Amino acid sequence: MDIGLEVLPVCRRGRPCRYNSAYCDRVLILAAEGCGKAEIAAGLGVSVKTLNAWMAAFDDFRQAMSEAKELEYAWWLWVGRK
Repeated sequence: MDIGLEVLPVCRRGRPCRYNSAYCDRVLILAAEGCGKAEIAAGLGVSVKTLNAWMAAFDDFRQAMSEAKELEYAWWLWVGRK
C-alpha cells in the first residue's frame, strides 16, 4: 500500500544527512574553475570525509565528482598553456 510518503536517504548515524542533489551542479562549477577535492569540500561547507561518504552513498554525486576530476584537469592544462 502506497501512502505517498517520501523515503529519504539514511545516513549511518549522527545528525541527518545534509546531502542535496543540487550539490552536483556546484561541484562541476567549482571543478571547472580548477578546484580540487579539498576546495570543493570547502565550497560546499563540508569535509573531504563527507564528500567521500556522499560519493559512496549517492550515484549522482559520485558521477559528478568523476566528471569534476576531468574538468579540474582540463582547467590546469589550460592554465599551463597560458
